[in-house]
Amino acid sequence: MVATLLRLRFRVLGNQLARSPWQLVGFILGALYGALILVGIVAGLVALGFADVRLAGIVIVGAGSLVTLGWALIPLVAFGVDTTLDPDRLVVFPMTTSRMMVALTLAAVCGIPGIITSAAALATIATWAHWPAALVAWLVSTPLAVLTAVVASRAVATVASGFGGGRRFREVAGILIFIPLILAGPIIVGLANGVTVNADTIAELVPLLGWTPLGAAWAVPADAAAGDLAAAAAKLLIALATLAALWLLWRASLARSLVRPRLSSAAAVRAGSIGWFSRVPTGAAGAVFARALTYWTRDPRYLRQLIAVPLVPVLLWFYARDGDPFVAL
Repeated sequence: MVATLLRLRFRVLGNQLARSPWQLVGFILGALYGALILVGIVAGLVALGFADVRLAGIVIVGAGSLVTLGWALIPLVAFGVDTTLDPDRLVVFPMTTSRMMVALTLAAVCGIPGIITSAAALATIATWAHWPAALVAWLVSTPLAVLTAVVASRAVATVASGFGGGRRFREVAGILIFIPLILAGPIIVGLANGVTVNADTIAELVPLLGWTPLGAAWAVPADAAAGDLAAAAAKLLIALATLAALWLLWRASLARSLVRPRLSSAAAVRAGSIGWFSRVPTGAAGAVFARALTYWTRDPRYLRQLIAVPLVPVLLWFYARDGDPFVAL
């Protein structure tokens, strides 16, 4: 059944690309872009193999932690985009929840992001091949790192879908995402200045990610290469516990969503209640005023403007400060 679902996924994808030439062009461009990124990653990992083991560990653990975090956060930004194997559609198939989870995991690994992540993780052997002790740890930790990222994405997507059935959740999520987009310039410049000034501090903090669920699996070969087998074993246990916890969370939320279908949220309205129209004077001017108030309090496009207006002075101050926006904060 798992193989059947995977064939179904690729068949649906092939039919979509065959019907839409522009979608096929976008798919090819995305694949080429991913291939170029992968080539750059592999080249960097090969060069990193000739560096110090501490530097190699910092780079791989830091980058791997960001990859895992990205997999976990993407469903909050783009949930509902890929519905090829939507669990709500798979409920009619005669399969257990565990088998469905295996199929969804393999389908995610076989997508373009999954292929790039898997290939980049496998390419870390170009770095760890210089330390024999790291090779054994690499064989165990690399599949674990990829599975942790994919299962985290699926678990977050399933949990978010339980809330995302309502329009209000989507509006709030969109507004929360809108804020960092407005402040992207100051954030990027601030981070760049912080990296330049505090490179030594970051070099001390990044290894700590190896003791967190984000970077534990990525840090196992680094500790093995450094000869710290106790730390490597401890981080391997953290990575295994993380994957098990994510799998159980995903299983519980998926089983709950399959037996309790999502319902569109609807606010209970008292009979005869007409909102702002009952609170303003009657007449054309009152109707226009009531409609405007309704939009400003309920339409997310208006709410974004309410958030953006107070942030404009911050942006103006940042870009006009001393005539140079790149002056260190």
